[in-house]
Amino acid sequence: GNKKSAEYTEACSEAADMLRHHRSVIREMMEYILETGVKELSHLQYLHVGDRFPDTIVGIGAGMALSKLNWKLPIMILCYLPDDPELVKISMRTNETMVSKGVDLQAALLEASEAVGGAGGGHKIAAGAYISRSREEGFAESVNGILKRQLEEAAGLKR
Repeated sequence: GNKKSAEYTEACSEAADMLRHHRSVIREMMEYILETGVKELSHLQYLHVGDRFPDTIVGIGAGMALSKLNWKLPIMILCYLPDDPELVKISMRTNETMVSKGVDLQAALLEASEAVGGAGGGHKIAAGAYISRSREEGFAESVNGILKRQLEEAAGLKR
């Protein structure tokens, strides 16, 4: 069947277009983060991107931006969800070096988000959470404090 291969080719080129679009949106987001600039706390850098980007790519964009920023500060990007005006989605990324020093983003986001009635999960190196928009204020400071404690505890154990 030649019809099948034509459909397949069409599907492939559609997928390629989607991927190209996806990549360009991720690149746009990374550029937005770098141009806008993150806010730096002692153990965290963060930025709220509002509803400028699809929430599905925020984590990827955060990881790419981190590679061009101060890698010693885990990055946290907050964004709004198009279909849920009540929620804030939070994406965090760090790197192996910081994980080896005691950073655990899953534990940090779990603790910080549960404290404000939200939910979080993921891995030491990459994690996400959802919290209510009304609890956004002070959230970055809370995560910053947890990261500080994680690093201090790990350093204490290594002594």
